[in-house]
Amino acid sequence: MEFLFKEFNKEIQVKTLYNGYRLIAVDGSDITYAANPKETNCYFKASKGVKGYNLIHMNACYDLLNRTYIDAYIQPRRNFDEYAAFTAMIDRYKREDKTIFIADRGYESYNNFAHVTENGYNYLIRVKDLGSKSMTDSFSLPETEFDVDIERLITRRQTSEIKRNPDKYKFLPRNSKFDWTIVNKVDRKKEKNNTYWGQASIRLPGNWGGKPQGLCLINSQ
Repeated sequence: MEFLFKEFNKEIQVKTLYNGYRLIAVDGSDITYAANPKETNCYFKASKGVKGYNLIHMNACYDLLNRTYIDAYIQPRRNFDEYAAFTAMIDRYKREDKTIFIADRGYESYNNFAHVTENGYNYLIRVKDLGSKSMTDSFSLPETEFDVDIERLITRRQTSEIKRNPDKYKFLPRNSKFDWTIVNKVDRKKEKNNTYWGQASIRLPGNWGGKPQGLCLINSQ
């Protein structure tokens, strides 16, 4: 099945672009199939007297303008990981097309952003609203409509310099996955090793009921 899917996609021509960009949406969804208790990573017991069921989680990349699925990543529902699926699909995209990957809340992750940027593509990812314990809480953002650029040096270190400058550095603990932590940006930013430089724009296109809505993070490479 995977072979047929890939071979089919090889024959599809990308005909429709948005200002020269291919628009690809990324999302995940559960799929129910015939109950099989032996598949412990997928089987779920129902209430007493009701037959159980199996679930898998399908992550997919969908070309919005050409209306085709270009990749899929299937995981057992009990241990699915949308972050891992997202980075895997980004890393194997391997196209020279100018591409914008679009995702909703739930995909906001510095590691996800880095995978898109390091592969030479762009992203538009919605993030949780201000005050909802999202990454935007560490930014100095107004509570009205805005469009601002954000730069951060991502690091594992916790020196006094880093602690004094939260508007310059973003500390990630060891248990926070980030595949490019050791990238050396010495020449460009004159920083020590073990840092990663990232630039993005945060856009808030409008208000609803007096409260900001539609907070998105966009890389500006």
